[in-house]
Amino acid sequence: MADNIDEEILLGAAPELDQTFDFTIDGDGDLTAARGSEELQKDLAFNAAFFLDPLVGQPLTSELRSDIIDTVIDVAESDERVRGVFRDSIVVEQTPRGSIQVSLSVDTISTVEDLVINV
Repeated sequence: MADNIDEEILLGAAPELDQTFDFTIDGDGDLTAARGSEELQKDLAFNAAFFLDPLVGQPLTSELRSDIIDTVIDVAESDERVRGVFRDSIVVEQTPRGSIQVSLSVDTISTVEDLVINV
């Protein structure tokens, strides 16, 4: 339990957002919260989406894949909670609906986290 509290303190907590960046509501009608690595993933996804949104729907060429990787690294490493990104861990995929999914591992101020960003 102490590790979860430490991670939440280091990585933050805030209202949770769904894939369309709307607030999520629990069964009682209350806002749900993202904590720790979920909060970091949410923040990185939100910031990456801002830069990657114009690329959604384009064919996933090697050049576009490289641009996406560079953008995700820049976004992640600009976050004060991220010490670095393991470039070799990054996988970029295009979903059947034309969206982009990026999986990556980041070294955070508390631990190494495996994240998935959907745009």
